[in-house]
Amino acid sequence: ADGSMLVTRLDSLDLVSGRIGDFVAGPLIPVGPTPVDVAISPDSRTAFVPLVGTTHVAIVDVRSATKTGQLTVADSPLRALVTPDATHLYITTTATSDTSSTSMATESSTTRRAASCT
Repeated sequence: ADGSMLVTRLDSLDLVSGRIGDFVAGPLIPVGPTPVDVAISPDSRTAFVPLVGTTHVAIVDVRSATKTGQLTVADSPLRALVTPDATHLYITTTATSDTSSTSMATESSTTRRAASCT
């Protein structure tokens, strides 16, 4: 809502603000190797960053611009999505067609194999 956004770099997030073509770089947030996506919680306080090539999703406190932890998921997480009610985080991977679902309340994970389209 304040015009800020998170941009992935080689091993960090960059908090930037401003209008398109007129961005002001903010702090770099070290998150780990190869961040490829950012999912933001509905309250805009937490970012979830899949680290492709690892088994981790970094957890970032957006207000303090710091990595506060990480989740362990299936091989090579690629995309992340937080449900609108903030109850689950869904992660897709590059290694398989699996989707991991993590309960935001308990941080317990389940993995589901995607249906075949043959």
